[in-house]
Amino acid sequence: MRGLRLALALAALALLTALGGWLATTYRWVKVPTWQGYRGQAATNPFLALQRFSVRMGHPATCLHGLPDLARLPVQDTLVLPRRRVAPDEAQARAVAAWVDRGGTLILEGLEPETEGAPRTRDPLFRPFSLRLLPARDPDATGLLKARIQGTEVTLYTGQGLRLRFTGKGDPTGAATSEGTQAIQINRGAGEVYAFTRLDWLANSALGERDHAEAFSLMALRAPEAGEAPHRVWIVAWEGRPGLAAWLWRNARPLLLAGLALAALVLWARAARFGPMAEAQPPGGRRFLEHLDAAGQWHWRREDGRPLLQACRAAFLRRLAQVHPGWAGLDPDALCQRLARHAGLDEAKVFQALRYDTAEDPDSFLEAIRTLETLRKQL
Repeated sequence: MRGLRLALALAALALLTALGGWLATTYRWVKVPTWQGYRGQAATNPFLALQRFSVRMGHPATCLHGLPDLARLPVQDTLVLPRRRVAPDEAQARAVAAWVDRGGTLILEGLEPETEGAPRTRDPLFRPFSLRLLPARDPDATGLLKARIQGTEVTLYTGQGLRLRFTGKGDPTGAATSEGTQAIQINRGAGEVYAFTRLDWLANSALGERDHAEAFSLMALRAPEAGEAPHRVWIVAWEGRPGLAAWLWRNARPLLLAGLALAALVLWARAARFGPMAEAQPPGGRRFLEHLDAAGQWHWRREDGRPLLQACRAAFLRRLAQVHPGWAGLDPDALCQRLARHAGLDEAKVFQALRYDTAEDPDSFLEAIRTLETLRKQL
């Protein structure tokens, strides 16, 4: 029986060895890179690449939560409104249009497509510029757009299924595919408006493709005039300001987790315990000296030992009246001198023990008690 088990074990080992050898000769290990997603700031900011590209090109750039204060925004700057999902109110739309009239450069995309026969656009931000976002004529188009910006021809991927229409007066510059117009440049007042069906080509994953970075540079990163500071780029990466909880989770996650863990520990420590009640410990006896020590400690903490000192002094004076009745009628100074000579003690110590109501510190208190005890024994 033992030999059969050994033979089976050797056969299994040989089979596994043969299988391992076949796998090693038939297949080979190859490392294949896989996309793990963005990390760090790029995981939360979809336009971080656009911001850093602008900075590398010599133009300061800032990613914002919501629209900036347009009354203070310099007119030589550029405002980018990508990935719009929330329509601004009428006051904000008028402020944006007024800023463009003063000389600002606006780059924006449509909000959502609407029907052809709608009386007016539902997008308050498109309304001042006579723009509308409509469904595409040819949804099967490639989405590639060839446009001319500042005299340079660029190729962009603007997506599929949408088109723009200009309903105002004049003839603005536009670029179209078989789907319809995908981009429109409008000169309004002293400023410019670049409208697109979608601005996803400015996101982190698409900025480096085709001519996307060059197109943005032609629109927003123009060289300043002599003696003028570089133009700043404002990117509304998030349409609304985050709540306190979202802001803490994004910027102070370790601190927030530590606080939650501490709160959980505190609640656990203060929570009621479950299970059988522990047996009460039998009361232990204490010595009489321990009670005296506890009483003395309590009196000292409460009134600096004043009741103890007064009780010892009263007991001594009663004993003095019994043993030497004639001394009890002496004035305090004469009594202190008589007792000091009688007991052989320093007159100052006797005076302190008989006249002071409180002791300055524990050592003075003990010295007064010792003096009274010595005087009592010498009577």
